[in-house]
Amino acid sequence: MRHTRKRAGQPRRRLDRKVCAVCGRVFEYRARWARDWANVRHCSRRCSGRRLADSDRALERAILDLLSARAPALTICPFEAARLVFPRDWKHRMEETREAARRLAARELVAFRQKGRRVDPSRARGALRLGRGEAWQHARSTYGVEES
Repeated sequence: MRHTRKRAGQPRRRLDRKVCAVCGRVFEYRARWARDWANVRHCSRRCSGRRLADSDRALERAILDLLSARAPALTICPFEAARLVFPRDWKHRMEETREAARRLAARELVAFRQKGRRVDPSRARGALRLGRGEAWQHARSTYGVEES
């Protein structure tokens, strides 16, 4: 989605939105990034200082595997993936699990649901479920997602 904002005395300018490479949240153009907006990949200093680890990729894989094992209309709870990857301390890793789910949602592989309705992954709070996203059929060939 593109937005325009007009400040007094300045021409209209398109403000782009991007998805953070680490946390998966959507963020918008900021004046401090004016010179380097094309290269900005992270929403904050916290995210820019953190690299994706093998456990982050394992969480993404676990989410995709759990969804592929279910019927197309069924959903999973994010804690199921956390328990697969981190059997002992999964409760402390729930934010990492949500980040992995948001990254998948940015690629439209996963859809966030609350009370049966689709919600924006960047704004979702509280209990949620993960279902198959719009690009799920394409993912079967591109990302190696197998149906069971």
